[in-house]
Amino acid sequence: MNLKQRLLEWITVSSLIFPAVTSAQIIEFDEDSVLEMQTKGLNNSDQGKELGQDWSNDQLNIIYSNIDFSLRFFEHKFNASWFLRHSHSKLYQDDRLALNYHLFPRKVIARDLFKTQYLHETQTTRTESVINRFTYEFGDEDFYFKLGRMYVNYGQGYMANPINPFNLAKFRGTHAKFNQGNDGMQVKIQNDEKLVLKIYIFQDRSYRNYEDERVTRTFMLHGSWDYKPDTNVQYVLGEDQKRHKYGLQIKKNFKKGLAYLQVVRFSQKLDKEAADEKGLNHYIAGAEIKLFDRLTTRAETGKQDFSTNLDEANHLAATFIPLNR
Repeated sequence: MNLKQRLLEWITVSSLIFPAVTSAQIIEFDEDSVLEMQTKGLNNSDQGKELGQDWSNDQLNIIYSNIDFSLRFFEHKFNASWFLRHSHSKLYQDDRLALNYHLFPRKVIARDLFKTQYLHETQTTRTESVINRFTYEFGDEDFYFKLGRMYVNYGQGYMANPINPFNLAKFRGTHAKFNQGNDGMQVKIQNDEKLVLKIYIFQDRSYRNYEDERVTRTFMLHGSWDYKPDTNVQYVLGEDQKRHKYGLQIKKNFKKGLAYLQVVRFSQKLDKEAADEKGLNHYIAGAEIKLFDRLTTRAETGKQDFSTNLDEANHLAATFIPLNR
C-alpha cells in the first residue's frame, strides 16, 4: 500500500471517530440529591397562646428529599428537581401555626400555574410530592431564555430578602438545598460583562386559591450592575401579585466580608385595598465578616411593613415570604 492510500485511509477513519468524540463531550448528564430526616420537640410560647394556639408541647418528625437532574445537548439545557416530604405530628389535628415555622416552606411553588403537586393529609401526617423545577434553556452568554418552572435566586438578604418575592430567604428555610418553583419565562440580556438584565414573566392561580381559571400576572425587570469591582447594584421594577414592586440593593465587598442595603416598596394591592392604603415599605441592612477560615458571622437589621388587614400570625404570608393562605 503506497503512502497516498495510507493517507486516504487515515482521513476516512478519523472522520468517523472524531465527530462521535466531539458529540460525547457536548452531551452532559448530572444527578444530585439530598435526603434528610429531622426530629423536633416543639414547645408553645406565650405569644402563641395569646393568638388562640393553646397547647403544651409536641413532636414533629420530617423526612424529605430533593433530587436534581440536568441534561445539556449542544446549546439546549434541561433542568428538573423532584421534591418529596413526609411529616408527622399531632399538631396537624388543629392546624397549629407552629408548623408554618418548622415546615418552611409550606408552599413549595411560589407562582403556581399548573398545580401539579400531589398532597395527601391525615389527622397526623402530611405527604407531598411535587416537581418544583422543570425548565428548558436556550442561548449563549449574551442572550438566553428559560421556560417552565424555575428557581429565582438573587438578593443578599439572609433573614429577610424582600427584593426577591419569588423565593424564601435562606434563614427561614428549614430544608437543605431547597428553592421554590415559579411558572413562566425568564429572559436574560447581557451585552456588557458589567450589566445584566433579566425579565421575569410568571402566572399564578394560587393567588385566587384556584377558584377559577383567571391568573395573576407577574412582569418584573431585574437588573444587576457591577459599578466597581467591589460594588454591585441591583434593582427590580414591575408588577407581581396585584402589587407594583420596585426596589434597590447595594452590596460592597471588603477583604474579609461584605455589607449590603435593600430598600423595597410594594404598592397597595391593585384590586382589593382601598385607594388611601399606603402600601408596604421594607428596609434591610446587613454585614458579613469572615473571622477565621471556617468561621463567618452575619448581622442583619431592618424595618418591615405589614398589611393592615391581616392579623399578626399572617404578616409573613402577606409580604415576601409565601405561605399557604
